[in-house]
Amino acid sequence: MNIPNLLTVLRLAALPVIAWLFRSGYYSMASGVFVVAILTDCVDGWIARRLNQRSALGMYLDPVVDKIVVLALLYELSYGGVIDIAVAHLLLARELLQNGVRAVASGRGTVVGANWMGKTKMVLQSMLIGMGLLLPLITREAGPFGRALGAGVHVLAWSVLALAWMFFGVFVYWNRAVLVEGSPTLKT
Repeated sequence: MNIPNLLTVLRLAALPVIAWLFRSGYYSMASGVFVVAILTDCVDGWIARRLNQRSALGMYLDPVVDKIVVLALLYELSYGGVIDIAVAHLLLARELLQNGVRAVASGRGTVVGANWMGKTKMVLQSMLIGMGLLLPLITREAGPFGRALGAGVHVLAWSVLALAWMFFGVFVYWNRAVLVEGSPTLKT
């Protein structure tokens, strides 16, 4: 257990805390804990590279924990009425399909790594979740402005979903060789 892996585990441990704070009406605190948790995602990779603490466990654990945290919080936001449940379902489906392509590639001995599209998707999903965790507070305190912001969060949710699926289409195109028997050439 090195520092980057510990940060990843702490990010996962923050998930029930964020959910409890959100459900208990502590929206600012939920959003704050989420922001700190997401910042550890930036820091753990930097530390792993800087201190030469890369590990097989970290290469597996980091992206899995990121997906668990993001998807669980999207479901939490849908439970709280902040976003439509369909957004969470469709993002989950996309992640499962993409992981399927990665698993097939891995079975052929090729690692399909992260790229700018995945990082962009993660940033946009994080912005959506951070704003969504605060939305019930803003809606309650800001009246008409809060309602307009709520509509904006719904638009953002559907926009993030559309962009994520477009990125998935590009990902599949780039890695179409994985879907063809006997063709090992892959691109990240």
